[in-house]
Amino acid sequence: MPSEEFRKLVRYIRGRPAQTLSIEQRRTAMDTVGRGVPLPDGLESATEARLPRAAEWLLPRTHDDSVLVHFHGGGFQLGSIDSHRHLAAYIAAAAGTRGLIFDFRLAPEHPFPAAADDCLAFYRGLLSSGVAPARIALIGDSSGAALLLDTMLAARAAGLPLPAAAVLLSPVLDFKTHASLRDAGDDDPTLDPEWLRAAMAAYRGGAALDDPRLSPLRAELRGLPPLLVQTGAGEYLTPDVHRFAARCRDAHVSITMDEWLDMIHVWQWFAPRLPEAMEAIGRIAAFLRLHIPPQSHPTIEPANASSHSRGRKKWQSPRNHRIGASGATPMKGERRISSRRKFSKKPAA
Repeated sequence: MPSEEFRKLVRYIRGRPAQTLSIEQRRTAMDTVGRGVPLPDGLESATEARLPRAAEWLLPRTHDDSVLVHFHGGGFQLGSIDSHRHLAAYIAAAAGTRGLIFDFRLAPEHPFPAAADDCLAFYRGLLSSGVAPARIALIGDSSGAALLLDTMLAARAAGLPLPAAAVLLSPVLDFKTHASLRDAGDDDPTLDPEWLRAAMAAYRGGAALDDPRLSPLRAELRGLPPLLVQTGAGEYLTPDVHRFAARCRDAHVSITMDEWLDMIHVWQWFAPRLPEAMEAIGRIAAFLRLHIPPQSHPTIEPANASSHSRGRKKWQSPRNHRIGASGATPMKGERRISSRRKFSKKPAA
């Protein structure tokens, strides 16, 4: 059963009056909300100026040398470091990794392949900085998940080493069919399919709808690292997620599907207020630690780091997080994850 906080959130979203906002107004609103979310206690941030795009390190009080790179969502038109800092920070804190979030060019000012090229350049720059690919994981939400997949596919084509693992939150996977947008019900009040179609068209520019760089559902997936996908069963995009999971298994790509019966598009973004968001983040952390085991490494305190802990609600990163409801056991290999919510439990062959 959804938490009372979740029910309140859905009632609020459904009860909001319809608004016609410009893209700039939407960007400002999203960034303002993101900046207002309290961050994990003791988290330090530091600007990263050595990589191809503007970026920020998010350093939990306890972390090792692994790096979790966050590709923010926003329909290819919205989103920034400010809007998604809190999400990246809570996941990094739960996993005990260094978080790294970056900006890329947005549509409609910069259509495809601008954002995709920026993301590949950023990943290439991170590798060139000396971070071992076995200590890197990628995470992306919504359109950011599409860019994450394109980055890995382009890196593979360029002969670059791939990260150890990747996490996709409510991913955008196919520009061509839009079948999920037409056929889904109204279970998810957070994602307007008409707006998403327009945003996808603005990003696509003149590219073909079935270009695998736009539609990773249509790409050759063989050789990708282990994937975790979290999605809400009522999302417009979930049918595409099911098709993507089947294609991953056909390509012998290890994929763990975590489908939540009641959740909305990228509900994790509502951390730490939403209990379901924090539970999902705990699952992400367990998956990451399965594929990037913790290593002894001193906490990094950059000279230009700024603390986000003062005046913020304290939150402690869980240790030895247990998956699912009380009494469930941690993942071992690509095992099933038990849940009181709907969960697809078939790992890759």
